[in-house]
Amino acid sequence: MFWNNRRRAIKDTFTPQIKVFLSYASFQNTGLLLSKKLFKKYDTERNIHQRLLTYMYYDILASSLIGSETQEEIDCVGFLRDTALSYLDDTDSPQFRTYHADNIKDVSKLDKAPLEVLQLLDQNEDFTRSAVAKIGTLAKDFLKGLDQKDMKPLSDQLKHLVEDEGLLRLFETGSEGHFIKNNPSTTIKDNTTSRPPGPWETEGVKQSNEEEDKRTYLLEQTLGQQIKHVTALSKTIDDAYAVRFQVLVFYYCSFLLAAFLKIDDPEVVQVKARAYVAKLTGMQPITIEVFNAYIRENPVFAGTANEFIKISVNNIFSDDFSGNEIPNHLVGIVEQLIFANSDDLLISCQYCGNEWKFQNVNVLPETTLYCMDNYLTNEETGLQVNACLCFKCRRVTEFAADPFNESGMAENGIEYFKTKPLTAQLLLGFHQNAEKHGNEVAIAKMDKLVQN
Repeated sequence: MFWNNRRRAIKDTFTPQIKVFLSYASFQNTGLLLSKKLFKKYDTERNIHQRLLTYMYYDILASSLIGSETQEEIDCVGFLRDTALSYLDDTDSPQFRTYHADNIKDVSKLDKAPLEVLQLLDQNEDFTRSAVAKIGTLAKDFLKGLDQKDMKPLSDQLKHLVEDEGLLRLFETGSEGHFIKNNPSTTIKDNTTSRPPGPWETEGVKQSNEEEDKRTYLLEQTLGQQIKHVTALSKTIDDAYAVRFQVLVFYYCSFLLAAFLKIDDPEVVQVKARAYVAKLTGMQPITIEVFNAYIRENPVFAGTANEFIKISVNNIFSDDFSGNEIPNHLVGIVEQLIFANSDDLLISCQYCGNEWKFQNVNVLPETTLYCMDNYLTNEETGLQVNACLCFKCRRVTEFAADPFNESGMAENGIEYFKTKPLTAQLLLGFHQNAEKHGNEVAIAKMDKLVQN
């Protein structure tokens, strides 16, 4: 367990309560593990209502023990709840988290519950009312057991709660509980009750009037659920792929920022994306200069990653996307792209046959091809169509990198469309593209074409 100064203050102030609560949570979690392994009744991957009940139980129980009047008490409630949940996460029983307990850099914001919790509560009002009433009674029994110094009869409270058939039936009559449906402006309900971490009094919950805050909250929730998984993955990345890993995370954060916050200024997106890269990976993020250099040196990989990640981010807003997919969303993308075979692809001029490997094709002095990273989207295939200039024959070939051969028309990972003579207008476009990247090697080659 890592403690920053704020956590140390929590620990120092509430040491007796923390010991009591976590000891009691250990009993409850043991009951859940028995339910999971022996009786196959506790399965939070298939039964999302059990995940919701576990979150509610620990939040309400911690609040009953600690209180929720001061920010210090609220912080302690969040710490206790998420510490108890983290033990279950570690035993392959996924939980709703705010990552208060294991976020090394900071203490999570506790003024709102995770987005999916809010949505599930709102969509299943009968279930919520019944669950809150039951857990309220359990919390009173818990406090009574403490007073009487007899907790043994209460050791299976949570086990019995999550196995309650009546609660299951109430939940099944509600909605499916997708993470985000239709678009990022989905109605979200803010918690404004007197107990900030848990919005259990549904009548006190109201819709946020601040669109920007709502979008920021969605973004924070989407990234927050992934921190643990991305940080773990970052520790397994070989040094040879360290920059590529960060480039992919940078791309991902950039697209999320654009999608959620509707930011059009690329410079603002880049700066904010770096901050989120640090938050997700736990690493010092690459500079924008390093990112741009990598993109310049690996144009095909950049194009493939750009398109793949853009589609993956857009999928978050589809009806088929479940909240269960969020924690490993970026991890899945990275695992598909980190070893992408685009580096070994060969690009060739379709007029004279001049051929070079894509990797570093634009920046090596000896190469006789230049691939522009500006592109048009082919309406039929959805592929990004780029242009390649051959310095040998002065022809321009239009192509699309398709390393996964999604179109069915790719030849060794490349689909070619047409070739045409180099015109002054086309050369100007290539020259401007090289200037944009500060590519002096390519600029010098193009200047020679003009002189000759």
